[in-house]
Amino acid sequence: MNNGWGPVNLKCWHLRHKMFNLIDMCGYDRATEKQITQMLLDSKDRYKQIAEKSICRWLIYNDDTLYLMPYCLDRLRSFAHLRKIWRRALDKLNHRAQAIENKSDLFWALKTWKDNCN
Repeated sequence: MNNGWGPVNLKCWHLRHKMFNLIDMCGYDRATEKQITQMLLDSKDRYKQIAEKSICRWLIYNDDTLYLMPYCLDRLRSFAHLRKIWRRALDKLNHRAQAIENKSDLFWALKTWKDNCN
């Protein structure tokens, strides 16, 4: 079977074409050659990490004792994410409560002006 034809090869060709266009756009944005190669290496490393993660999930799912592990890890990750969001929200509220006592009237006047402009 020849891999030179077909929808997969066509999609790869389109993605390769988009990558070359992005490299050209980086050149127009005055990115140096070193920065462009570093971005490409970073994206390759990220793709390898994602591929390894998906392969590990497939192997774990086929195991009889560990098939719930990806689900549990996703739940733990989402719990940690929500906890982080709540912590930031509570820190922001706490900072606002402290700011009322410590900040000047000029600060609040500028803040309300800035909020109303947006």
